[in-house]
Amino acid sequence: MLLSGVLQSGAVASVHLKGGTANGTGFLFEIHGTEGDLAIVPADPLQATYIQVSEFTVRGAQAGKPLADLSIPESYRWVPPAVPAGLPYNVAQLYMRMAEGIREGRSVSPDFDVAVKRHQLLDVIQKASDTGIRQIL
Repeated sequence: MLLSGVLQSGAVASVHLKGGTANGTGFLFEIHGTEGDLAIVPADPLQATYIQVSEFTVRGAQAGKPLADLSIPESYRWVPPAVPAGLPYNVAQLYMRMAEGIREGRSVSPDFDVAVKRHQLLDVIQKASDTGIRQIL
């Protein structure tokens, strides 16, 4: 699936999704801006990549320089340092966020209203595809 559009900010977005197996990069998320570029890539390109549980590396560059690995701020790590990387780390991070939400009495995950908005977006995408007419949401 190929999706393209203009965001409310005026930025152009292009999204490519492919199912099945891939030879090459299984996951690549790039942002190209006026002041630099960011990329999120699999930490181990030889392993199968699953967005929910795989390890990723964040790379960035400014002023036309080559992409370099960026460190993730410690404020994004909610579990103790002894938790191993990979699936145990990701599950532990999820449980920590859920516990935080319970303690603070607020949701830390998407809810029904978010789901409705996503389905409205999908409906607009389908309408644009069916009619060939640009849609505004």
